[in-house]
This record gives sequence, structure tokens and C-alpha cells, in this order.
Amino acid sequence: MTLSRDEIRAGFCFLLGHEPSERAIAELSNLDDLGKLRHLLIHTDAFRDTLYADIALMPLTAPPLEIETEVAPEIEQALLQRVRQTWMRLGETRPHWSVNAREQFLPGAISENQSSFRDSGEEDARTLIACLARNGLRPGSFGRLVDFGCGVGRVTLPLARRFAGVTACDVSTTHLHVARLAAAEEGARNVVFSLVDAGNWGMTDRFDLWHSRVVLQHNPPPIIGRILRRAFALLAPGGVALFQVPTYLKGYRFRAAEYLATPPIEDVTDLHVMPQPAIFALAAEAGCVPLEVREDGALWPPTTVTSCTFLFRKP
Repeated sequence: MTLSRDEIRAGFCFLLGHEPSERAIAELSNLDDLGKLRHLLIHTDAFRDTLYADIALMPLTAPPLEIETEVAPEIEQALLQRVRQTWMRLGETRPHWSVNAREQFLPGAISENQSSFRDSGEEDARTLIACLARNGLRPGSFGRLVDFGCGVGRVTLPLARRFAGVTACDVSTTHLHVARLAAAEEGARNVVFSLVDAGNWGMTDRFDLWHSRVVLQHNPPPIIGRILRRAFALLAPGGVALFQVPTYLKGYRFRAAEYLATPPIEDVTDLHVMPQPAIFALAAEAGCVPLEVREDGALWPPTTVTSCTFLFRKP
């Protein structure tokens, strides 16, 4: 089923800022997926020129944020429980959409869009491989990989095809159930699933590569800190941690007491921030050194939020 003229026009206007010509619509009318349209348009000169002419990145004069990153153990438990409840509900009602929020991945549509869902996981896996390659690292040099925040296995299964062994961690038992079924259907026997809790955070043994993308941002800063501290501590010598997390959000503030006193909005995931100095401090505490830090554009717009992908290595 090809995209409608209205879908093409809307995508064109959103990304390039102006109406497409009839010729452009005709040329794009054979596309059958909005993701393909987006990929095509963002690689045009017009999009690049619009981006740099009209959209500035986060200004260097942005003020500091008030963020509480350390809390007492009982508060930490309460924060984690709130995260768990949110993701358990989403796992019951819309598991695939919760990890890739597109309409075609809602329960009523996922069966006919499984291939697109799998392709999105392949894209993330290729991104990881490219990042390793830029730093002279090969997948074959790593034994055990941890996919933290595995959800329904969207990225876990593509990673399992590239690495010898994968431990897939998630805070939601409902998501893990779907992920186990997907792994069994594919015959992926090199994947171990682990539930995240406040004891070991789903990680018990040493590993060589830690990966997390579009996951940490749904956890309050004290939880992000605890997860990273555990990951850095268990990273084997010579191992690397590759993860994405927002580091600045205009107007963001976090105080645990205030956050817990505000009722959650059902089926809406929170967006949180972890400041770069806190991340670097946690890495240094475990003896990890940065290899690469990039603003990745995972969140929009860059005038309001900064998302970064970090690559650390333990010598």
C-alpha cells in the first residue's frame, strides 16, 4: 500500500518547510512507508539548508538545570516502582508502540507491520556497529553484550545475530514476555533475559559491551545514575559502553519529592535528563574513559533538548 498524496505532502511540509510540487509528489508516490519518505527527504540539500539556516542548536549560554541525581534508598525504590508500573501498563496495552511510537505499531496494526518494526531494530544495530568501527572496534572482539531496556526485543534480536551472547534487561515483565516469544520464534538461543530491579539492576556478571538507546531517558536522574554506575562497574577491562541519553532540556527540573507527589499520566512516558558532568563523574569513578560523545538528534527540536550518544571504554 503506497503513501497517499496527503501523507507525502504532510511529510514534505514538515521536513522541508514548503509544499511539494506535483512532480515531487509523483516521484515519491511509489513509497510505501513514512520512514522511507523521511529518510529520503532528510538527505536532500533543501533539508540540510533549512536545518542550518532556520534551526540553531542549544545555545552555549543555556543556564544550568536544577537536577537531583542522588537520593536515599527508599526514595530510589519508589522511583523505580513508578517506572515499572508505567512500563508494565504499556507492555499490557501497546508493547510494540511503547518502544517505537508509530501508529503502525499499535496493537491493531502491528501484525501487518512486523517487517517495518524489525527493520527499525536493524537500523539501531547498524548504528552500533558503525560507532564501533569509527573507533577501531569489531563485533567479533566482544563476548557478552548487554542490551539494557530491551523492551520487546526490537534491537536485541538483530544484536544476537551479530554477537556471541546477549543479555537483554528490562524493568517490565510484560515486555520481557513478548521479547522471549520473539526470540523463541526466531530461534535465538544466545539470548538471556533478565528483570531489572533495585538490587543488581538486571546485571549480575561481567560483560564486554553495554548498549542502551532511547531507554535511559524514561528514568528519573537518580535511577539513570544507579544504572550507569552498575554498568560501568561490571564492564570488563577492554570493554565499552555505548548509550544515548538526553543531557539538557530547556526548563527541566527534577526533585524526587516533587516528582513522586505528582500523579503519573496514564500511558504517557516521562522524559528525563542526566547532565554530562554527572555522566563523566560516574565513568571516571569506574576508570572508564570517553572515546566519543556526539549530539545525536534523537529528540526534537535541538533548540530545546540535547540528546547525546556516549562511547566509553574501560582500559
